[in-house]
Amino acid sequence: MAARLLHVAIGNFQFIQLFAKFLISLVEEIFCSDRNVSAMDKDTGKRQEITIQGSSNMSREEIDRAVREAQQYAAEDAKAKSDAQIKDRLESLLYRSEEARKHVDKEQKKQIDEAVKTAKRALKHKDTQEMTAAADTLEALIGTQNSTGNTV
Repeated sequence: MAARLLHVAIGNFQFIQLFAKFLISLVEEIFCSDRNVSAMDKDTGKRQEITIQGSSNMSREEIDRAVREAQQYAAEDAKAKSDAQIKDRLESLLYRSEEARKHVDKEQKKQIDEAVKTAKRALKHKDTQEMTAAADTLEALIGTQNSTGNTV
């Protein structure tokens, strides 16, 4: 289940003077503390500030619910990130294996080809344990090679 995004206005920041120069210069810094936000124009040194005051946009119950939901989805988000990193690692190794095949003997090519088949099967099944094992196997077979194909 995907996390639900919650947008709550906490105040308005008037960049009328800063905005005119925005295309020419950059805002040097944006500083946030508990209730204060400020920004300073890099060229002119002009600073604008806003103090965030409590509003009636959200009740205490709504705030508590939003915090609980954020905590609930934190574990799911961490797992999704981990899964994506595992998949990215395997896809990178598959790409590298194509180049590695050009610089090895027939027996090593055969081993790499078998590992590539296993890796593609793991990607198709979307099984992170299979993907991790396949990545470890490919990494052991192809090692870290330089541009001449020599293992470093």
